[in-house]
Amino acid sequence: MLYRHTIDATNYAFDDLRILLAKASPPRSGDRLAGIAADSAAEMIAARSRSPTFRSSNSSTSRSSPMRTTKSPA
Repeated sequence: MLYRHTIDATNYAFDDLRILLAKASPPRSGDRLAGIAADSAAEMIAARSRSPTFRSSNSSTSRSSPMRTTKSPA
């Protein structure tokens, strides 16, 4: 399945989910050696925009309040 994302006038295409996730993740030497690491920060951001893993974990910007416990009257 082909994944595509456009930033400004630049189109990024990722051939499959394996390549998309490798380019979306922080740089790793193994990905670089395999030739599947992102070539630029913009390509990493485009991959993260298309990645279901990074979108769901980074989409929540609200902070939850600490949980309060109350004692019920006995």
